[in-house]
Amino acid sequence: MKINHFTATGIVFNSAKQILMIYHNKLQVWLPPGGHIEENELPDDAVIREIFEETGIKAEIISNKQELTINDDNCKGLKRPFTVLLENIECDWSHNHIDMIYICTAINEELNIQKTEVSDIGWFSIGQIDELKTYKNVKLIIKKSFEYLIKHKWNNKNDSKNYVEQISRKLSRFLRHKPHEIGLNINKNGWANIDELIEKAIKRNLILDYNLIKTVVKENDKQRFKISDDGKMIRANQGHSIEVDVGFECKTPPKILFHGTANRFLPSIMKDGLLSMSRQHVHLSETQETAIAVGKRHGKPVVLKITSGKMHDDGFVFYLSENNVWLVDKVPAEYISENL
Repeated sequence: MKINHFTATGIVFNSAKQILMIYHNKLQVWLPPGGHIEENELPDDAVIREIFEETGIKAEIISNKQELTINDDNCKGLKRPFTVLLENIECDWSHNHIDMIYICTAINEELNIQKTEVSDIGWFSIGQIDELKTYKNVKLIIKKSFEYLIKHKWNNKNDSKNYVEQISRKLSRFLRHKPHEIGLNINKNGWANIDELIEKAIKRNLILDYNLIKTVVKENDKQRFKISDDGKMIRANQGHSIEVDVGFECKTPPKILFHGTANRFLPSIMKDGLLSMSRQHVHLSETQETAIAVGKRHGKPVVLKITSGKMHDDGFVFYLSENNVWLVDKVPAEYISENL
């Protein structure tokens, strides 16, 4: 005899984009909260009840983007599940759960364990889910839920210039200075695989996808990044503190270049010159406007005039990056004057 039971499961995310999981006493695996739909109970009510009973978390269902809601005198639209699965319980398909799976957000985040069926509960990052003892289909559903929220909810911030700038700063950190923070591999020419970047970032709850990366590359006002012609790799154009060779060609600079800095650094610069410090090169610009914008990032701006033509004549080697930033190993003080 075949038995089919209707159940409801909630993939619950908190404000830190962590996932709520319970350790099921009988099955001895980690699972999202959920359970049987009671007689005369609506499935979208059942999932909210089960989440609260098992964990103490009050949650709300995130509307499915394709949801079609019709309400009139003869019908009422219900929350549409993210997916519906037929789950084999007895290994012979004689006892099955028709499981309606919803993506939810937590209203509160303080956990209160219900020990009848559950021996442990917790919030886990998407990377930690891979390490939990659970079923392959559970990991897949959580991953797909996470990707859905990236595309349809969390990345609604893409329209915000501030959000794009925030992601740009993160990419600069990973591609120019600290790829080890997320375990990212950078080759000797500074290139990183975009799929690996997305995967490693997401495991640490930094929400990236390919379209967002393209937006950051396109809209960055200093054109700091480049995507390879085949669309698979990305690198920073310059500014690395890690050892890479991005293949700059030697160029003859204009007679005058500019450098933007903060006023508080002026005494030491006029004494010791401009040093690359943690970066591989000193960065110079062709316009005062660009130099001012750079200086503002560090405090009250001051623009320095560099006699780059004379430096070149004296044997200093200059490079020009793909985003038109002039690079040189150092600028001694005798080639620097304050641009009044």
